[in-house]
Amino acid sequence: MNIKKIDILNHDFSRKLDHKKSDKPCDTSVPSKLSTHEYINKKSINYKIERLRKLISDPITRENEIWIDRLLNSCLREIGHQGYKLKYLSFVIDVLQFLSWKSNERSEYKRHLNDMINLCAYSPLLEGFSENSLHSETLENYFTVLGYLTILLPCQEQVINILKSLSKLLNRSSLSNNFTLKFEICCQSIEKSELPFIIVKLIEISPPKMYTKVLDTTYVLASVSKICCHKMLKAGILNHLRSRMDEQSLIDIVVQLEQDSFNINKNIVVINILLLLMNSIFPPQSLNIIKEIISSCSVSTRLLIGVGTCLWSCIIKFSVTIEKFVEMEGLYSILNLIDQTNHLVQNVYLGLLTDLCLNPHCIPHICTWRSTDKTNTLISLLIRVWKDEEGRIGVKRTENGCIAEDSITFCVVDQFFRFVQGQVWAEVIRYIRESGIIPAGNDGEMLLVMRQRHRKFALYVRDRQKKILRDAKRLEMIKEKNELEKTRNVALISILIGFKKLMN
Repeated sequence: MNIKKIDILNHDFSRKLDHKKSDKPCDTSVPSKLSTHEYINKKSINYKIERLRKLISDPITRENEIWIDRLLNSCLREIGHQGYKLKYLSFVIDVLQFLSWKSNERSEYKRHLNDMINLCAYSPLLEGFSENSLHSETLENYFTVLGYLTILLPCQEQVINILKSLSKLLNRSSLSNNFTLKFEICCQSIEKSELPFIIVKLIEISPPKMYTKVLDTTYVLASVSKICCHKMLKAGILNHLRSRMDEQSLIDIVVQLEQDSFNINKNIVVINILLLLMNSIFPPQSLNIIKEIISSCSVSTRLLIGVGTCLWSCIIKFSVTIEKFVEMEGLYSILNLIDQTNHLVQNVYLGLLTDLCLNPHCIPHICTWRSTDKTNTLISLLIRVWKDEEGRIGVKRTENGCIAEDSITFCVVDQFFRFVQGQVWAEVIRYIRESGIIPAGNDGEMLLVMRQRHRKFALYVRDRQKKILRDAKRLEMIKEKNELEKTRNVALISILIGFKKLMN
């Protein structure tokens, strides 16, 4: 993490937090009998909260650690373990700020801060249903301060605990109590706060140990609010996610799945975040962002896979969106991507291309595509992808497989669906035999007919390939004969010219 950057952020956020503090004068008098707990215990929770607020807001009395510690113990004991009351949130904000600055000076403060962070995981409690419409500014400030604390706190464990609390708070199943703040009100307050912008900043600067938890919180935030998605997009979350993604190819990670499942999970979360972000904005806007990403030459494999999934989700259901994407020359970008990337990316975008072909508006654009060097067409691209896949899975060819190779490959492609059907029937017949079942009557006859039919398909393809080879050989012989005839004609002309010179 860049220390200079964090210092600047700390100064900026601290200044903002100081600006939110009350300017009212406070009573700094302290009772004389500080050595006993009776004085504190006899007072009401409202008195204790107000007393503690005044103590920590005064530059002199905030150094009275013993008295503050006892008041905090008493207040937290009365608050309990089910969360803060909504009317106490302004007090909670002040205490959280105070403890975040003082937790390194006294172990009791650090313990209190951890306890208060854990309570932030629960939705604020209501004393009456009408409170749902009150304290909106306090709630907005509350979530903003929680966000700032993830920047200000020096201890990574405390930051991770705040992120865990936010994730738990935004879990709908934990907000079903009638005496807690409505989930919709909670989301609206987060949308108005600075939390989405701060989360994006955390994605940029968080160390590896914290990064995964930041991603989890980002995913939860994006899943509950489209407005938060818009704010995070405005803050440049796509650029930060892209810069943080590991450039190691996805195939290497899949091979190391057991040793490196941490990275796999992290990348799945990133892809899910991208999907939510893309789905949150109006399709034309998302299409512009997606086209910009897939047209870039420096995008990692995993980001391309995630963006392809997002694109599939954004446009395939709406014909208007498909037409808009075609007008943006998005189909050409997809075909260029298939032409230039590995099979992992190709699999996603070929599936997308298959669905796009169901829309007649796309067919002319797909058929007129040419590669960037103008040497390949759609058919040659698909045949190359097919042959690469054959090589990857170990399909064997005969010695003559290289003659008229594209035509031979196209024969297999043309009948591929029937080959797959034949393979399924072969597996069914083998399973029946291994199970000791003897099909009788129509069932046995049907199995025999299907096996013979698909065998005929295979023989048909083989005969077509042989014919292609014969035709290719015949054409080669004709070409050779023509070349020989040209040579003979040239030689004959030379002889006639020489004979003519002798006669003269």
